[in-house]
Amino acid sequence: MRRVVASNRRAPGPRGGVVLGNLKEFIADPLGLLERAVREYGDVVRFRLGPMVEHLVNHPDHVAHVLQSHQANYDKDTRSSSHLRRICGDSLLTTNGAEWRRRRDLIRPAFRKGCVQEFTTLMVDSCGTLLDGWEREAERQRDAASEMTRLTYTIVARALFSTDVRVGASEMEPVMRSLMDISFERLRRVVNLPSWVPTAENRRFRTALAEMDRMVYELIDSHRQSDRYDDLLSMLLRVADDASGQRMTLRDVRNETITLLIAGHETTANALSWTLHLLATHPEIQEDVRDEVASVLGGRPPVVDDLARLELLTRVVHESMRLFPPIWIIERRAIADDEIAGFHIPRGSGVVVSPWTMHGHPGFWEQPDVFDPSRFESGHNPAFMPFGGGQRFCVGNEFAMIEAKVILAMVLQRFRVRPVDGAVIRPFAGITLPPAHGMPLRFDPL
Repeated sequence: MRRVVASNRRAPGPRGGVVLGNLKEFIADPLGLLERAVREYGDVVRFRLGPMVEHLVNHPDHVAHVLQSHQANYDKDTRSSSHLRRICGDSLLTTNGAEWRRRRDLIRPAFRKGCVQEFTTLMVDSCGTLLDGWEREAERQRDAASEMTRLTYTIVARALFSTDVRVGASEMEPVMRSLMDISFERLRRVVNLPSWVPTAENRRFRTALAEMDRMVYELIDSHRQSDRYDDLLSMLLRVADDASGQRMTLRDVRNETITLLIAGHETTANALSWTLHLLATHPEIQEDVRDEVASVLGGRPPVVDDLARLELLTRVVHESMRLFPPIWIIERRAIADDEIAGFHIPRGSGVVVSPWTMHGHPGFWEQPDVFDPSRFESGHNPAFMPFGGGQRFCVGNEFAMIEAKVILAMVLQRFRVRPVDGAVIRPFAGITLPPAHGMPLRFDPL
């Protein structure tokens, strides 16, 4: 059985390259504006948002042009990167060119398949602890978004810092949340006062950033003083550039540690929240997935070799990320003049790729508004890009997929997930795509 989860997508118009501009509308409803743009004007649309000129490209060929074949002409010197740089400095998220490649080559070994699979045990342990708590409590209704955020933060913190560190995830997560919330508010405004101006917002940001630095450098020091750790932070401290033998500086390690904290929990938490929502509202699919989990696992916790056999669960996660992509927008800046599909892209203007609109493109998806995991039985769709594309394809994609499947399998082993009557569920286009007002769901023990 299929069920429509959205109803405002229509076939894109025949034109493109049209100037479409309403800054107030973009701030109030960016998803709606992007949908209207591709519906009315097609696969290349120019926006004039106040002083900014941005271009939305919404075809796999155009995306490949920006992120692959001509990626050298499109850097990440964008507004969003500038705000993230205030938190994590120069890192894998914010650098360009040779410096980005150097950092990617240093970090990539930590995310090789074998290394990532070693973290499955801590995922199972962390999830099991959370679910044990659910079973002990009488309350059945929970905010799945909050619970999944707390769980994924715990997992990434344990993967980074091991289990016996002096600074726990519970202390670090609210500081990170404060930094990200302030950054998003600044991103929404076209003009911001300089960071040195002593506004209340700037003071809160500096205080939170100093606290984050204190905690991260404390962890770095404890790892440098002992060889008993075997985690991602230890790897960052050990890793050396094969070409030059140059190790990361302590500042580099600090930057990449914070980057992994930012990138390593909220997107996966969003994917889990939306998947649980879709399973709750499609109980027949939920039962099919539960049957698969029971058949593969036989009631025991998952191990990494089980995950490839959870084929329906994998398709469910993919379909959830298609409908509600955790990263809904990818920004680039044109270094030099270019042309896409016959339309001029001026130097210095922005180019936006939106998985939100790409994943709803009726030219590449049959009934794009329908939750239908079977659409992923037929192989890769070029319009599917939940982890980005090109050289900057998310280095942690395998970690995220393993984590999502482990957690969902364990939840479905122990609980039946149901919707909450009257709950209004809609996405919020922030830096990622969480539910706007949480994700109230009911978890009934089996």
